[in-house]
Amino acid sequence: MRRIWKDQAKLSYKRERMIIVAGKEKRRAYIRDNYLNSDAEISADGVKKTRAVVSDISAGGLRFRANEEFKNGDVLHLKMTIGELPREININVQIKIRRVEPSDGETFYSVSFVDLSPELRIQLDEMILYKKRKHQSES
Repeated sequence: MRRIWKDQAKLSYKRERMIIVAGKEKRRAYIRDNYLNSDAEISADGVKKTRAVVSDISAGGLRFRANEEFKNGDVLHLKMTIGELPREININVQIKIRRVEPSDGETFYSVSFVDLSPELRIQLDEMILYKKRKHQSES
């Protein structure tokens, strides 16, 4: 990775986004991709793998749905690939369940990354920013 690209990535990585929730300002530390529909493998014990669909991701965590039942605080293993070639990222990390949301026969889980490296976090943040810009320019 070129030094200039790393410096640019660090700058965008440090940017904070403002959102308004019920009249209150709330800061998001990372840019979020809400247009994702990506397959993933989730494992609690390293052996039994569960298929999941990731619907939302940021450099801080993600949201997925699965038929398997997990609890708040569970630490799981996630394996997935996102993006389109040539900007594809393979993610193989631990995640921690932060919120469980049952909904019409499916369960949605909001999780945070436990061991995502700073380099991968920057790459993920940059890819999401790239996809958002591309999506906005096509609209």
